[in-house]
Amino acid sequence: MYTNLKSTNKVIVNHAKKEYVNGNTSTNCIENFLGSLKRGIIGIYRVVSSKHLQKYIFELVFRYNTGKMSSSEIFIYLLSNVKGCNDLFKIL
Repeated sequence: MYTNLKSTNKVIVNHAKKEYVNGNTSTNCIENFLGSLKRGIIGIYRVVSSKHLQKYIFELVFRYNTGKMSSSEIFIYLLSNVKGCNDLFKIL
């Protein structure tokens, strides 16, 4: 799937061979995130349209990346990264 990526530090974890960790490399982080994404869509939103799916994913990525921050740190981080919102309700 990702055979064309150019990286000198590429390490493979082969689940077909019952390998789940290869040195310091594992799939735990991505599996944790995908589980959170699935629970977020099923538990929070219930119905997700394909038109807005990327926006739901962006929100869950934000939640995942700021999970260990305090509420005030999250607020400051959010405000420092706002660059202008072009999504008007009429457009949606």
